[in-house]
Amino acid sequence: KKVKIRQPLNAYAVLLSDWKMFENLDTETQEELKNIIADELNVKNILVNEEGGFDWHITKELELEGGVRELIRKIQDARKKAGLKPGEDIVLTVGDEESKKLLEHPVHGQAIRQKTSITDWQYTAEAPFAIQRK
Repeated sequence: KKVKIRQPLNAYAVLLSDWKMFENLDTETQEELKNIIADELNVKNILVNEEGGFDWHITKELELEGGVRELIRKIQDARKKAGLKPGEDIVLTVGDEESKKLLEHPVHGQAIRQKTSITDWQYTAEAPFAIQRK
């Protein structure tokens, strides 16, 4: 199964032997370093143990977050192609169930609309994805 580039994963395990070089750092600095690594690798957690590698198990919540990121990217690309300025309000039309579910989500829907300046949106079955200035 292929994993999309914007799909967050649960964890990455750093080998204990590799992490030893950071043992002399204070706990706060180690946590900051873990946060930086997590952000760069698009994972939620950094673990340190005997076996390294990614945790490829994608939970429903992680799958949802990946879908949100993908929809935001799609909207931002459409905004750019339409020559819209950042923050310029838009109306969005979607024709697929997945986008509809994401936009209706009680938490993620609002975040999508805020990040992409959607003032209104509509779902029309099988309609092409489209944006227009408000």
